[in-house]
Amino acid sequence: MNFQSATNSTAKLNSRLQEVTNLAEFYKPLCMGYIGSKFNNIVIVAYKEHLHDPDTALFINHVGVYHPVFIFFNLTNNAIFSPDNMKFKKNDDIVIRALAGDGIDCDNGTHRQFCSVGFLARDDENFNYIGTAGHCDLDGSAFYNLDPWNSTTPIFLGQLVMNNLEPLDFGLIMILNKNITPIPNIRNTDSEQYPELLIEDDIAVSSNGAHLCFSGLSSHVKCGFVEALNGFVSDGSFLRVNIFVVSMSGIHGDSGGSIFSYKQDLIHASLNGILGSSCVPTRHKNSNPGHPGGKGHPGGKGHPVTRGWITWVI
Repeated sequence: MNFQSATNSTAKLNSRLQEVTNLAEFYKPLCMGYIGSKFNNIVIVAYKEHLHDPDTALFINHVGVYHPVFIFFNLTNNAIFSPDNMKFKKNDDIVIRALAGDGIDCDNGTHRQFCSVGFLARDDENFNYIGTAGHCDLDGSAFYNLDPWNSTTPIFLGQLVMNNLEPLDFGLIMILNKNITPIPNIRNTDSEQYPELLIEDDIAVSSNGAHLCFSGLSSHVKCGFVEALNGFVSDGSFLRVNIFVVSMSGIHGDSGGSIFSYKQDLIHASLNGILGSSCVPTRHKNSNPGHPGGKGHPGGKGHPVTRGWITWVI
């Protein structure tokens, strides 16, 4: 076993990250930043094509004094989940189960956007809610439909009642359809043995290298490892802080999905948060902040990703 000395102390890295975050808040670049334990340094992640963005270029130039590790990816297009021919139908006297990881179809009559169910909640008056990413909102006139995996028929779900874009990317949808029954399980129907994972508890992530997974509409279930317990992400309009960075990939439609960790029996799970996004952000004029597909782009092109970030809201 080989050990390498850590030249940067935790206090020094935390101080540097705060100063880099302050610069990101000022310049609003297109990038992600965090403390990379593997590098014992600040890590800045961005697409190569965004280095020509004026704000991003200024940010990259100014953070150089902190000697961070820069990781740049190529921005390329991949086809993603695209339910182009969905039709709506009435579902009287039918009980529909809503699980964490199911899809959410946001529709304002002109544009549509897809996200995922993060978790289910209930208030003191027994009203049921779905927690998801805040950037899944189109505007105040939009209505929301439940879109389970591989579904061709979205079902009316409810209305957004709370929406935050910074510092936490979090939204809350009230379930108004009485035919929908929220189930405190995580969808995993690609697995024949464990098609649903039973949520046993909720636990904050506390260590680098922890194994985490997410359940979402487009990617279904994917897993990775925690790379950082504290970081920021800037999409050119909003700055989100206190995020976890995880080495797992996702595509459009996965945002808002549940982050979880398996228990030893593989059928129970701990809920760890929701997926704020699963890519390095891109800037789109007149689009929803944090949604790389852009406004009105439900069947568009996605980007290959290697980092996901978690909003902790539980």
